[in-house]
Amino acid sequence: MASFAVRRTLAVIIMPVANRRADKDLMNLAAPKKWKESWHPKILVSLFSILLALGSSELVVRWFDLVPKLHRLNPGLQKTVYRFSENPILGYVFKENYRDNQSPDLSTSYPYINAHGFRDKERTYEKPKGVTRIILLGDSVVTGAEYIEQFNNTISGKLEKTLDPGKVEVLNISVNGYCTRAEIELLKERGIKYAPDLVILVFVHNDYININADLGRADLSRPRVVEFLFVHSHLFRNLSLRINLFDMKTRFGVNDYAGEWFGTTDFVNSINSQNTDRDDRRTFKEHVSNLGESNVTDGLAVLGELADRHDFNVVIGIWPTFLDDKIVDAETAPLGTGQFVSVDTELEIERLAAKHGFPTFRFSRYFTEDFNQRRQEGEDSDINPNLVYSADYMHPNNTATTVAASAIKELLMDNPKWLQPGNSQHP
Repeated sequence: MASFAVRRTLAVIIMPVANRRADKDLMNLAAPKKWKESWHPKILVSLFSILLALGSSELVVRWFDLVPKLHRLNPGLQKTVYRFSENPILGYVFKENYRDNQSPDLSTSYPYINAHGFRDKERTYEKPKGVTRIILLGDSVVTGAEYIEQFNNTISGKLEKTLDPGKVEVLNISVNGYCTRAEIELLKERGIKYAPDLVILVFVHNDYININADLGRADLSRPRVVEFLFVHSHLFRNLSLRINLFDMKTRFGVNDYAGEWFGTTDFVNSINSQNTDRDDRRTFKEHVSNLGESNVTDGLAVLGELADRHDFNVVIGIWPTFLDDKIVDAETAPLGTGQFVSVDTELEIERLAAKHGFPTFRFSRYFTEDFNQRRQEGEDSDINPNLVYSADYMHPNNTATTVAASAIKELLMDNPKWLQPGNSQHP
């Protein structure tokens, strides 16, 4: 009886302690479960919120078009207008006899390239008897990139139509993205074969950049995930250009428009299942090394030598920048931004041309006259020069090529000696 009383007393004392320990153990076991139940939803909600914010930002950037257009250069691929050139100064050229009949993007392709590798009608190297030949030499402005669907609506095509039929030919010798030195190298390698009487070099202020821009787009030097995001995400492209991620903004010294120089990568090429047959990086390095650091100065010197040796005249036409409120000439500024000069300020290209005795003219004079006339004839006084003649501040539309061709014709009428070989004035 006594032992039963002892056991009962011990139970009364021990059981609460045991129960408290059990409760504590149960609480310890339940704690992780409670943590998971409280934090997992928060993590999921946070991730969802981040994805929603990124997606919304991506849509905003795309809707308002807040990044430069992405141009792609894939020399060596079947479905591209370009191929690599063995000449390192050129880097790339148009493919001979190239055709693209599928509504091509005029920033990267063209419906028709002739047998000699130019966006022009078919020509013979031998100059027909009694024919005067003019070469229009330049980059994408002369090529008619972005807005000119048919080559006969380029500046050269329209100029030829306005001159004596069968007596004057205007050849389009140009490739997108070329700087001045490369343009003159193209003249040396191919254009001279046409025995020109006059070469009109169309100079654009971004020609001071010592690189053929489209070849820069082919250089491969960034992680694949970065390049994939840059190509496919407008938001990532915008941010990377703003914070200069992987040197995307300042790489070629063209500030906010550096994004236009970006090229596709091995990753994108592999998607196309058509890998290039040359090393993009090696081609790029050879190009930069051979081009030099003063391509305009060096190029004009070579042009003078060619003119003397092959007996043709040279004229340099300076292409303007079309802003939203005026038409201006730029010194070395990137497209649509930077330092613009007045009509009375001498440009560096004019000083360099004068050293070689090359006459120069500014297209801006003729565009300004045309624009003022449009306003006087009753068009809206608030019309935008950029939208009248371009849409990206530089590349001409059909209206602009008409004005430019008319300007050149007027100059030729006023300076007939330009078409007479043997009248070159450079030292």
